[in-house]
Amino acid sequence: MKFLKGISFFLLNILIFVSGAWIGIIGQNFFYPGFRASYPDTENAIVIDSPAEVISQKRCINADTRYKIIEQKDPEYTTTYYQTLPVQYIGMNRDEFVQVMQQYNMSPPLCELEKGFLSLEVTSFSPKEVTIHKSYKSVEEEESFLLVVENHYIVIYTEERMEKYDLTTIYVPSLPEQLKQELLSGKVIHGKKQLYDFLESYTS
Repeated sequence: MKFLKGISFFLLNILIFVSGAWIGIIGQNFFYPGFRASYPDTENAIVIDSPAEVISQKRCINADTRYKIIEQKDPEYTTTYYQTLPVQYIGMNRDEFVQVMQQYNMSPPLCELEKGFLSLEVTSFSPKEVTIHKSYKSVEEEESFLLVVENHYIVIYTEERMEKYDLTTIYVPSLPEQLKQELLSGKVIHGKKQLYDFLESYTS
């Protein structure tokens, strides 16, 4: 009989403990609806990115992104090719990439300036492929020529670098007086077409 009373007393204590814990939880949720339990071991806690962060990561450039470049010198001359994506661009979102390209546009490297660089524009952006469009001066705009007189004949130099471009058989004393004066002070002709037209006009 005492044994049964002991078991009943033990079970009663368990029931009271469980009931107290349950009432405590209900009371906590009632009086502190925003309360969340905190745990001391936060270093090993799993942090779950918010939906906005996950979406942002999916819209960034990665190592598999194709880097497409379109170079245009005039409406009839366009070159398209793919290049290895520079490492410093990996992980950038659209705004960050456009900002870097704007800086490039404002301060292009010397090699671009020598090619006649005019401007750059980001025409498409996605984790799959990024496309930039570069504009350059046309061949005609790049080349200017300086015509001078040497030993009574016209000699052609490139105006920008002053390199000898060609020798001609045009004998200067036989030319009109006004043209002689222009040649003696250095006559500038812009573009190969105008140069060829000039040579054709005065070559016998």
